[in-house]
Amino acid sequence: MKRYNADQLELLHHYKNEFVQDCSICSGTGYLIDENGKDKICRCMLIFRYVKELVASSIPIQYWHLKLSELTDISKLYRDLVLLYLKNFENALRRTLGIFFLGANGIGKTALMCEIA
Repeated sequence: MKRYNADQLELLHHYKNEFVQDCSICSGTGYLIDENGKDKICRCMLIFRYVKELVASSIPIQYWHLKLSELTDISKLYRDLVLLYLKNFENALRRTLGIFFLGANGIGKTALMCEIA
């Protein structure tokens, strides 16, 4: 199964050009050499990898920069749950805990996931 469709691949090529190939820090390689002579990932590559996951998840572009405070239609309970999860995120990762959103269309599940990401 392909991970990306043709439109997503085109979008990824655009973002790779924008973030990585035009990077003045790493000259478009995505990597730097640290003081020990080892490869280190440049910030441009980290951003591109993040965008790659957003594209693979089919999260609409208009949600990529959304802030939790902007989600006014979501109940306070859901916002508090997400804030608690984010506050304890490192612990949740160590314990391999996730968060699962279930509900009708249009209630903000995708928007909440984008905020967590």
